[in-house]
Amino acid sequence: VVGAVALPAAMGWFAAGDPRSSALVLTLPLLVIVAAHGLATVSVWVQLGQLGQLGMVSRGAWRTLGATAPGLLACTGLTVATALDLTVYRGQRPAWQQAAQVALRTVTAGGRLVVGAAAGHGPLQCYLRPQHHGSRGDDPHPRRIVQEVALHDGETALRALLDASGTARAVLVLTTGERDSLMSQPAAAALLVSAFACSAVLPGPSGDHDEGLLLWIERNPG
Repeated sequence: VVGAVALPAAMGWFAAGDPRSSALVLTLPLLVIVAAHGLATVSVWVQLGQLGQLGMVSRGAWRTLGATAPGLLACTGLTVATALDLTVYRGQRPAWQQAAQVALRTVTAGGRLVVGAAAGHGPLQCYLRPQHHGSRGDDPHPRRIVQEVALHDGETALRALLDASGTARAVLVLTTGERDSLMSQPAAAALLVSAFACSAVLPGPSGDHDEGLLLWIERNPG
């Protein structure tokens, strides 16, 4: 199991070409292995439930269950680590990580950070609000907000971002293609130019020399 997990991770480290396709091709066999292992574990539990009386279960069944459950847990943990390594920490994510670091430098200690993004919404959630999916009840990052910007209605999305920022300076992270999409909408283009100023240009997430990441900062917050 460890070898089956470690091999795709090691290959992903050195894989050339499109990072997205490399991650998919290398991770897919691993997911099949994990699914098969999980199915075996579930089948054991089903068999135990059908017997009705746990005391009648043979020692061999208990040994199988005991050997299968730790393997499933270990495999799941390694799968998550491998998936993160191939997608969040590598793949197309370094550009978004750099954008998150630049956005964090725009706020003072303890200040609020409100970031809007379209394609970068998911990656920026990971970098600016780590472990937000696993939290229950209390928000672990109440002063960091990552808001999705719907490009089909740019004006409404930008106004919602400005409203959410309040007295803090809203940060807008766009690829050059997303910027062009907003600029093609007259109302959204006027609001983008009047309310935001482009403060940084970073390498794009796809590796295309013609694409970049643009960080826009709100001109007059509040």
